[in-house]
This record gives sequence, structure tokens and C-alpha cells, in this order.
Amino acid sequence: MSNATRRWLRWGLGILWLVDGLLQLQPAMFGPALPHMFLASAAGSPPWVVTLVAWGAHWFARGPVLANGGAVGVQLGIGVLLLLPHPRWQRRGLWLSIAWGVAVWVFGEAFGGIWAPGASLLTGAPGSVLLYVAAAVLLLQPDGWLGQRGTQAVAWVLGAYWFLGALLMVVSGGFVPGSLAAAVDSAAATPQPAVLSDPMARVGWLLARHPQDGAALLFVLFMVLGEVWLANRPRRWVVVLSLATLAAMWWFGMDFGVLGGTGTDPNTAPIIALLVGAAAARPRWQLRLVPGHAPAAATGEPAAGRVHRVGSG
Repeated sequence: MSNATRRWLRWGLGILWLVDGLLQLQPAMFGPALPHMFLASAAGSPPWVVTLVAWGAHWFARGPVLANGGAVGVQLGIGVLLLLPHPRWQRRGLWLSIAWGVAVWVFGEAFGGIWAPGASLLTGAPGSVLLYVAAAVLLLQPDGWLGQRGTQAVAWVLGAYWFLGALLMVVSGGFVPGSLAAAVDSAAATPQPAVLSDPMARVGWLLARHPQDGAALLFVLFMVLGEVWLANRPRRWVVVLSLATLAAMWWFGMDFGVLGGTGTDPNTAPIIALLVGAAAARPRWQLRLVPGHAPAAATGEPAAGRVHRVGSG
């Protein structure tokens, strides 16, 4: 992973934290709505998950204005730290990103909803902040290791993500008739322009008519993407297919994560797209000044040097 790619990944992570902080400023977040959202995220999860999330929601509800204001400050602070040019402040931002991300993943997202029936990549599992944490852990690695193994590590994270999607399709009811259609219809019911909700309603209708075909298509798609990313083969078609799949999921399943006035982050698709870009970054060529030893008359070029185009894979 090149320095430019690492910088781009860090900037992207910082901007996502800033967006999360700004979304946390919505008026509804300063009232009882947010603790109720915590509890709703745990619905259907095992009792121990519900109990843990309820404990966190209880403390948040005791002073929602102060608690949400603190959450806004932390998230905006993480974003600013990651965008600062000084490495020391960047590292502090990355460590804070990990600590806060784990807390939000547990109490705010109920472990990304992976323990609840119907959990799916389509609806945002395994939770966006868990992926923020993964990106921060990667960026904290030494430059030498990151330069040699960083791209491969990101590819492995992506492979694990897509394989998790295939697994959730099997164990969380993805093949149960009506489950995928219900997820899309629920997203379409969020207040939004008709130009966005009408295509979602049509897709939901198709999934209701052909539930097994839709589930099988997603399962095969997730398995293929998981295999090619774990094999560390980010060909152009893999990148295009990954981004197209993410765009479709972000629209039809996640409803862009921010519509309706209650979204607190853009959901998982943007951070996965950021990781796809980091794993696929390959400089096609670079200019290298090679000292010229041949006479100018023999080569037709200045003897001082020639510009060569050097491939880098």
C-alpha cells in the first residue's frame, strides 16, 4: 500500500467520522429517540445482547442532551484528528476511533445486528463502526508492514466481509420467503423522494414474487466476491462488481443510511467502498529518470537522460 493510498484511506475515514458527528446533531438525537433506537437495534437478539444494550441506553437516557453532545464532540474530534497533518495527532485519532467505535458497535448497533434474525449485508451488518475500527487498526500498523502487506490485509478484510454476507444469508433467514422483500420494503417506507422509493418498491415486489431466486443470486454473488478478494486478486471486474453491489445495497437495502431524519451514519457501504478503493489502488506507471550512456546521435535523445515508463503491476 503506497503512502498516497494510506493517506487517502485515512482522509476517507476522517470524513466519515465528521459526517457521523454532523448527523448526530439532528434535533431528534437530543431527545429520547436515540435510546429507543438503541433498544430497537437489539430487537430479536439474544437476551444477553438486549440486556447489555438496555444498560447502555439507560445511562444515555439519563441525560440525552449532554450524552449526545458528548457523542457529537467525540466523533467530530476523531474526524479532525485524522485530517490533521501531524502523525502524532493522527495516531491519537486512530486509537480514539477504535475505542469509540467498539463502544458504538456494542451499545449503539447491538453488535451490528449480527445476532438478530434477518441480519444481512443488505441491511448493514456487521455494522459500519466495526469496519471503521478495522480500517483504524490497519492504519496503526508500522509503515514497513503496511507498505508490504497493507493491500493484502485490506483485501482479506473485504473477503471476510463478503463471506460473512453469504453466511448470514444461510443462518439469519435470507432464504426465508419474504425476508429480503421485507428488508427492501422497510427501507422504501422511509420518508424520501418518490424517485428513490418507487424503484425500491419495485425491487421489493420482485423479491416477494421470486424470493428463492433473489436469495440464491445474493448468496452466489457474495461467495464469488469473497473468494476473489481472499485470493487477493483485485482485478478491474472485481472492483467494478464490488462497487456496483455496494451501490445497489446502499440504495435498496440501507436507504443511504441517512434518510428519514434518524440516520446516525451512512451505513456500511461507504466504508467498504473506501476499502475497495484502497485495495485496488495500483499505480499503472511512474516516471523514472534513467541516466543516459548512449550517444545522443545513436538514440535520438539527449545524452543527459531519458524518461522511461516503468510498470508497477
